[in-house]
Amino acid sequence: INLYQSTKTLFNATKAVKKGGTLIILAECSEGGGAKDFFEWAVPLKEGCLDQKLRKNFTIGGYIFYAACEALGKAKTYLISKIEPDQVKAMGFIANNDPNEIFSNVDFKGKDIYIMAHGGSVMPQLREDYEILCKDI
Repeated sequence: INLYQSTKTLFNATKAVKKGGTLIILAECSEGGGAKDFFEWAVPLKEGCLDQKLRKNFTIGGYIFYAACEALGKAKTYLISKIEPDQVKAMGFIANNDPNEIFSNVDFKGKDIYIMAHGGSVMPQLREDYEILCKDI
């Protein structure tokens, strides 16, 4: 419904992708950023002072924006959405509303591909981490 809510999928998907890998997130985002101040945090991001501004003027929307930017640093992340590409470019998304345009830019050859339907409610976990967790139970 919006990018603020779609970050749940982003955060979960980054658990499944290798560092430097590729993510493709489908999120219509018909309501844009969602939280009233979500995209306002792009200004301090572009100025290189997001962390400092967020510490001074903390908001939940700002925190989610910050966390999304951090998560986007792990993998090349494409966003198929109604959101204007320029609105999310500084965050690290490569956005387009045409799936074919995005798919034509991704090299799928020789890659492991996983599809996470309902990505906001699926929590992938490395087998090693799961085994450690099970030992503690």
